[in-house]
Amino acid sequence: EYSRGLRVRVRMSEAPGLLRFGGWVFVDTLLATLLATADRFAIGAVLGAEKVTIFTIPYQLAQRLTIVPNALSSALFPQLPSASGEERAAGGRDVMLVVIALLSPVVAAALFLIHPFMDVWLGAQLGGPSAEVGMILLLGFWFLALGWVPFTLLLGAGRPALLAKIHLAETPPYLAALYLALTSAGLPGAGMALLGRAAFDLILLCLMTEQARMLRPVATFAAVLGASAAAAYALPYREPAHWAVGAVSCLVLTAMAWGVLPARLRTRGRGLLSKAFA
Repeated sequence: EYSRGLRVRVRMSEAPGLLRFGGWVFVDTLLATLLATADRFAIGAVLGAEKVTIFTIPYQLAQRLTIVPNALSSALFPQLPSASGEERAAGGRDVMLVVIALLSPVVAAALFLIHPFMDVWLGAQLGGPSAEVGMILLLGFWFLALGWVPFTLLLGAGRPALLAKIHLAETPPYLAALYLALTSAGLPGAGMALLGRAAFDLILLCLMTEQARMLRPVATFAAVLGASAAAAYALPYREPAHWAVGAVSCLVLTAMAWGVLPARLRTRGRGLLSKAFA
């Protein structure tokens, strides 16, 4: 309706560029789908169909972490084609800091809750193995969620070919590492393969999008989350120490998250809190 009365002009000179862009996006989508589904095919082939179920349930839960960066990146994407390189880099840093701040306390809480949750849902026989791999997958999807931001920056800059080439280069070593991890460590090995690929992918994408300075806060939060995962695994959830350490972990990461938020968001948050408790 808004275009009624306007003349439509078709510029055939733009067609080759659009076809190249769409073609590379298509190739990258195929490669990303292969990387995302290869682990379950490999688990079924190497360990059997029952293990696929144990892996898939925590995988599907952890995958929900990508909803937040997907939504934020979708809001950022329309501004990218017309933005300068400096504006894209600054916007990407702000969005990544917001994603870190939002997801890190959530992942910390999930690390300490996943084992009792799986025991209640699946029973003790399947709950334990599912929770063990689930802790690794939570960390892996935390990295994958952060990777959405530089991925969107590259796509918005009109560089889908670089994304496709990165994923193409990752595919053979990842498939080899996945097979070796499965044969040597079982289901946790598949989780570690995904975690390693996600971390490597994030580092590479940050370097390609002038987001290298973001690797320092990423490493700091990753270290705290890794320590939280180790504590959640080592401390049985029926002991009070499990919940005490979990509470401390969540509080520490919440404080860290508040500290890394962009200043204008902290100011807005203080205003909302003052109104809420006035």
